[in-house]
Amino acid sequence: MSIFEHSAESAIRLKDLGSDNAARNDASVWTYGVASKVTITAIASFLIVWWWLAVLQFHFMQSDVAGYWKDSLAWRTPFNPDHVPGEHTGYLSMILFILWPFVGTTYVAYPMADSAALALVAWGMALLLAERFHAAAIPLGFATVVHKGTWIFVIFLLLAGFITHRRHFPWTALLIAACPLGLLWVAGMLGNGYGPSWLLNVSVPIQFARKSHLPFLDGLVGTVLKGGIENLAKSVVLWAHVALLVALLVAFGRGRDPSTKWWGLAVVGGLLFLYTGLNQNIIWAAVRYSKITALPLGFYLGTRPRVASVLAQRQWIMAPLVVVLLASQFAYCWYMAADSIGFRGS
Repeated sequence: MSIFEHSAESAIRLKDLGSDNAARNDASVWTYGVASKVTITAIASFLIVWWWLAVLQFHFMQSDVAGYWKDSLAWRTPFNPDHVPGEHTGYLSMILFILWPFVGTTYVAYPMADSAALALVAWGMALLLAERFHAAAIPLGFATVVHKGTWIFVIFLLLAGFITHRRHFPWTALLIAACPLGLLWVAGMLGNGYGPSWLLNVSVPIQFARKSHLPFLDGLVGTVLKGGIENLAKSVVLWAHVALLVALLVAFGRGRDPSTKWWGLAVVGGLLFLYTGLNQNIIWAAVRYSKITALPLGFYLGTRPRVASVLAQRQWIMAPLVVVLLASQFAYCWYMAADSIGFRGS
């Protein structure tokens, strides 16, 4: 059975798609066989990309990953104004969004904290869709102390929960979600004498400060203006992602399905915030987080059975697409390895 086909027992009636129960109905197609295929694909993709990085003599223990390791050795003193303490759990990353262009498996084989952070966000989002609000607040809360990049998604997802379920969304869920980061923040002030903005003092100047004369869109436009083939290729990737996000923004904005609309807008809005706000030195972080776009894309296809049917019936399209996406992981691995050992010019 194709992973895009429904089992006989869990077939979804077309009239159910687009209803308030669309998200739960869509989850019913995850049979044992489908889950096994996805798991095998994830493991195989990870092993292949990890092997490719090893062949390229890529040094894994560098940059942020080396910092995570050092942080993990100093876990008793978590008050680092640059990194929230959960970032050093990157080695425990869930294998999610495995084939997103360039970064899907690459940043699992090279264990940035993004994968663990996005795994928690995706978990929390799944629980929100199931209307298990208190349970959802737990992984969302922990996501905020794994990586600061999740903060905007957690805020928007909780806001989407309030909009979608305003009559019975529990305020206590907000308190639960705020506890891990709130306790860390207060402990840093009381225990270490830091100021109220101690968790922002380092990150904001690095990530959002302009690096050019541009008043805004420093990352998107500034990368183009820097010139050179490398920056041109980077700009193509950045703008392609933005174009997809804008298309999804319009689609969800015009949509009327309450079961997916605001959740999709929360993810898309969070990513657009990163793309428009990050400066040209940090803008690639938005691409790393873009694999979470797989969630609103799934919502879009899940409420449009004709589009999903076209993909399911044309495996000759899907197979080459998977090959291309996997090849993009190889290409980006080469880029990282060449950059780290000086194969490429500056």
